[in-house]
Amino acid sequence: MDIKEVLKKPLDGTYSVSSQVILFSDNQKQICLVLEKGGWKKKFLFSFKKDKAWGNPGGGVHKGETPVQGAIRELIQETGFPEHVYQINPEPVDYKIEGTDKNLHYKIIFIARITCNIDDFPFVLNPVGDTIARKFISISELPSPKAQKFWKLDGSGIFPSHLDYILANQRLSAL
Repeated sequence: MDIKEVLKKPLDGTYSVSSQVILFSDNQKQICLVLEKGGWKKKFLFSFKKDKAWGNPGGGVHKGETPVQGAIRELIQETGFPEHVYQINPEPVDYKIEGTDKNLHYKIIFIARITCNIDDFPFVLNPVGDTIARKFISISELPSPKAQKFWKLDGSGIFPSHLDYILANQRLSAL
């Protein structure tokens, strides 16, 4: 299926989609990272150990949602900011198609900008979610792609995927 169709059509269960969002501050000089708790995760029939790590907000799109709707829901759940303070670009800056024809998965990356003072909405722990912290960090402080797996923020690894791609291609102007 063409990516343009995937973006317009609510998820119907014949394929899976995950949305990730690079969330910039209003001045586009900082990026919002969320810390997800580690622990044992279950996927299909397997369990695996997931370390605590900082990354971009995102997750699976639910049946009946479009990828943008899923991205907005994940932003709200993981950052604690309400929907009305986001400006999200509905055109993805990157995407990847994985799997086979019978088991397709689309990973879609969006960018967004927060339009409020970040201190107006303090982070509140969502007791049913995986996110345990939120932090804005200067883009100039982020590691190079080669150093990412060794870089730490407050003691946990950081994985700001796709940021270098976006900056290299000057996609910030899309906001």
